[in-house]
Amino acid sequence: MAKRPAWRQICLVLVVGTLGTVLMRHDTLELRAEDRVAASGKAAIDPVRYRHAVAHLASEEMEGRRVGTPGGRRAIEYIRATFAGIGLQPRRNGRYLQPYDHDYKGTARAANVIGIVPGNDPILKRQAVIVTAHFDHLGRNRDNGCPEGKRGNCIKYGANDNATGVAALFELAHAFMAVGRKLKRTVVFVAFDGEECGCTGSNHYVFRDPDFPPRQTVLAVNIDQIGRGGRLQTHKIDKETGFGEDCDVDGEVFARRGMRAVSFVGKNNNYHQCTDTVDTIDFGKAIETVHRAFDVAWAAAQGPAE
Repeated sequence: MAKRPAWRQICLVLVVGTLGTVLMRHDTLELRAEDRVAASGKAAIDPVRYRHAVAHLASEEMEGRRVGTPGGRRAIEYIRATFAGIGLQPRRNGRYLQPYDHDYKGTARAANVIGIVPGNDPILKRQAVIVTAHFDHLGRNRDNGCPEGKRGNCIKYGANDNATGVAALFELAHAFMAVGRKLKRTVVFVAFDGEECGCTGSNHYVFRDPDFPPRQTVLAVNIDQIGRGGRLQTHKIDKETGFGEDCDVDGEVFARRGMRAVSFVGKNNNYHQCTDTVDTIDFGKAIETVHRAFDVAWAAAQGPAE
């Protein structure tokens, strides 16, 4: 083959080098644009609004939110109205509520609350990131949050456990609504009932009536007791434990159906006590955890196709 003139070789090197630089700059600009979108979502997280939500969920009006009680039903309606007010879409049936029969250490009528931010990528929108927190607590029960529990002398308000997690759902919903047009995968927000008594809400959702099947669920992000900050836990896949089994946190239930799941979980010095009240919450650390949860959920929602 004839040898190229030196000037042609020099031009070829310059063209290849320039093309490489352009591609690198394009990738960098895309990355910067993605970072700007994420930043706009996190800017929608409001610490004052978060504090108000925790206070309302842990108020005397909610009576500790035990499954099947008037306080629990008031919490359900408050969460439903908040999801709708934020602009989350209801489920396919046009409703935010997912009623079910709680049947663990007593029976009660219960309901999960679900709201959705649809993805916009023509392919990836068929996959979902699920963001969850349980809203129930022990109510006026002395020993547990079950229908058969023995009545005590005070309300167990559950400010940390888990008003902090539900308020985090609200703020994350605001954040994802703020970036909705740039969102690739669908994000589903679920507030679970019955966690304190058999994890019945998450069991029902995961095993009986999920919005997305396991193969289309990219990640479940659960939030529980972040009033003093939260540590990220990754749940191991455990298909040997099936429907109806109790759990430590709702994230475990997703892993039992083979789905990737993580939980942000913190310490609670007033665990299941009447002293789990709003004045014990470190709202600065709680909001820091909400931002970290957004980062994890955002990365999963925007990641490349697997």
